[in-house]
Amino acid sequence: MNLQLTIQKCGNSKYRFGINTNDSKTIFGKRGISIKIFWTNNSSDFIETKTKCGPSNDNFTSKIRKKGYDLYDIKINNWIKENNYNIYDPGKPTKLLFKYNKIKKELIFIKKIDKT
Repeated sequence: MNLQLTIQKCGNSKYRFGINTNDSKTIFGKRGISIKIFWTNNSSDFIETKTKCGPSNDNFTSKIRKKGYDLYDIKINNWIKENNYNIYDPGKPTKLLFKYNKIKKELIFIKKIDKT
């Protein structure tokens, strides 16, 4: 399945991947889920992180939940900056497409989503 992640600023010129609320709830379900992120199809080129921030694990039943989970690691931050994905117009963050393997809990980068 494909998954869209949004670049989000998280203070002190650092950036992370934001996961929308619906995907956070239906795909990941709770904080602390380990995820491997691959920048290429090369199996040695990956980092491992966990779903962070967002609602507490017992608070996703709330109908007013507007915040999903995030993926942060210094290597994610560095990769975002190296590829200039942190440069975007205010209110129009960069969106990236990943392939998600739910069984292996792996994200593989596919491409930047073009703004139309």
